Amino acid sequence: MLVVYDLSDCNENPLDHLTFLEKSSFHCSYSEFQKIIKAIPQSLIPLIQNIVIYSNTKPALPKLRVNDYDLIDKKCSNKFIQICSIL
Repeated sequence: MLVVYDLSDCNENPLDHLTFLEKSSFHCSYSEFQKIIKAIPQSLIPLIQNIVIYSNTKPALPKLRVNDYDLIDKKCSNKFIQICSIL
């Protein structure tokens, strides 16, 4: 899950358990899902709805970088990562 955004539908309403299972590759029981949903502060839901609806931004994870190289860059090989971790 990226953020609470992943737990909401296209109208930014919280997903139900079955829709969540269909939308994501993350599987959990109904009770586990309910614990996650109940852990979200209720005041946060309208805030996220407003941000997504009224701004042009979409939530995204930052690019993973090692010493200014993207993790998916060819220069960022296993050997390079090992050398960086030693320094």
